[in-house]
Amino acid sequence: MTYPDNTRRTATARRAFTLIELLVVIAIIAILAAILFPVFAQAKKAAKITGTISNMKQLAMSSKIYAGDYDDTNAMTIASLITNPATCGWGNEHTYIGHLQMTYPYTKNVDIYNQGVNPWAGGPRQQVVVDPSGTWGDWTKEETILPGAVALNQWNPSGCSSSSGNSGDIAPRTDTSVPQPANTAMYAPWTGEVSGKSTIPGDPTLPQIDWNPYYETCWWPTSVGAGGETGLHRAFVAHNRSMPLAYFDGHVGKVKANAFFQSPDTACTGFGNFQEGEYANTLWGWFFDGIPVTHQ
Repeated sequence: MTYPDNTRRTATARRAFTLIELLVVIAIIAILAAILFPVFAQAKKAAKITGTISNMKQLAMSSKIYAGDYDDTNAMTIASLITNPATCGWGNEHTYIGHLQMTYPYTKNVDIYNQGVNPWAGGPRQQVVVDPSGTWGDWTKEETILPGAVALNQWNPSGCSSSSGNSGDIAPRTDTSVPQPANTAMYAPWTGEVSGKSTIPGDPTLPQIDWNPYYETCWWPTSVGAGGETGLHRAFVAHNRSMPLAYFDGHVGKVKANAFFQSPDTACTGFGNFQEGEYANTLWGWFFDGIPVTHQ
């Protein structure tokens, strides 16, 4: 049996998609993309947060190994090879060594000094400078102290006489000086003024050598005043409102919003009650400064 030509043309036309059908398919694809893309973005961010936790775990373990090799003494953020009693240990700037240099022999990896969510673009991938004098050579402080926005709670305000003019602020802290090492933070991620660099607010050329929890855990919304979002709190928000912390015993965990105090004003009114609470005081080590726990 044969078909007329017009019948064959009709059958061929029926095999093609109509404009309405194409639009429906495009609409379905757009809906699926709108649903899936945020899921993919969250999965990617979760992977970056896992990267932060992994890096901090390795840094914490390197610090513990360092302490084992140096008579229970943790690596400082910055130290001087020349001890000068008149300045409580500070020698000439060419004798300074950074935390990266102290711990690098135990990590052998510069990239783990970055946090995962907001790393320093490109990272400090050049060879770590440890010349015979131990100084940081051509590296800047940002590259040798805290190159990848990982802050460090290692400043010891009671380790040296205030008569030196430095308020006793540069002596290293020992493991035995921490009564609750599993509850006291040692490393925390930091989101600085410059992407991936732990710089102080308002001056991206200067590194945030240590975070002082008094200034970093009290914050206020931008509606109250500028500058309320500290680097530590910005990192908390960037990590899905959870703060990955490495503790003095070497383990890593995450804490939620109760690690910070939201003030109604720029004066941090009411912060003392938060600071003197058992959880906050132990977590951030305010007892190191002699601040008592007055309430649970």
